[in-house]
Amino acid sequence: MALTASASLKLDKVLNMVLVAFKRRLAPITQFSTRFQAGELPRDHYLQVPFIPLEQLASKDFDKTVGYQTADFNIETRQIPVNRRKYQALQFTTADLLGLPAEVLAEAMIAKADKLAADVTADIFSLITEANFGAAALSAADGVFDADSLADLSVACGTANWPTVGRQVIIDEAWGRQLLKDPALRNAQASGSTATLREGTIGRVSGFDVTGVPNLPDNGQLLKGIAAYKYGILVASAPMEPTAEVKRLLTDYRLATDEQTGLTLVYRSWGDADMDVAKKVIEIGYGFDKGDANQIKRLTLPAA
Repeated sequence: MALTASASLKLDKVLNMVLVAFKRRLAPITQFSTRFQAGELPRDHYLQVPFIPLEQLASKDFDKTVGYQTADFNIETRQIPVNRRKYQALQFTTADLLGLPAEVLAEAMIAKADKLAADVTADIFSLITEANFGAAALSAADGVFDADSLADLSVACGTANWPTVGRQVIIDEAWGRQLLKDPALRNAQASGSTATLREGTIGRVSGFDVTGVPNLPDNGQLLKGIAAYKYGILVASAPMEPTAEVKRLLTDYRLATDEQTGLTLVYRSWGDADMDVAKKVIEIGYGFDKGDANQIKRLTLPAA
């Protein structure tokens, strides 16, 4: 049975809230080079993602006898397969839904979206290995990593000719908590903000936007985080529309799209009349690949 106009509007509102939660948790990934397409995925399941390696050409001195000497500059793209689908599901019986406030369903879906984004982030970070990005730029024991470590790391990024704008550091929650306890960051007079103390956000340190994330995989290589510039990882995402036959069996199918980035979540619902069960799914289709290996620096624990 089709949703009423009122129920449909309420669902759209809930899905927008779900999308906000999903985007917030996925924020570190959105800082890489991405192509989030709201429209239907191409038949070959590939999207073109922008790719720019670090600039290696030395600057030229102006010579009035020859004028400016220019070279063609074309922004490269890489074909990234959208070959992964992750989802979170909810299931309710009629008895479950009786008397259940709409807010509870919204809260459940937001929690699901948060976990979905965390799992997608962990999947993408499975790419961070020594084979792909080289030896660790920084190794620190638990309890030792602090603001001074980030200052040392900024020197390594400068030596590698990273632009000073757009650098980020993504670390696991344990190292993130260590930074939150660092007196240099908690001192409001020194930082000019109380966000670290009151909100638990790390913010900018030594020229990096620093984020702690859950479920960061160690990839069997003692990985604790990365320093990154935009084109180190390339990410693509697009919804995978069901076939007409499948769509006819769904009671609802709709997309929730972030207007700013094009990031899109898929919502599906259907029922099992025999079991008196309503089923709801939020899903994302995505893919990723290595970009410029020089734009990722691995952070690890010391080898035993």
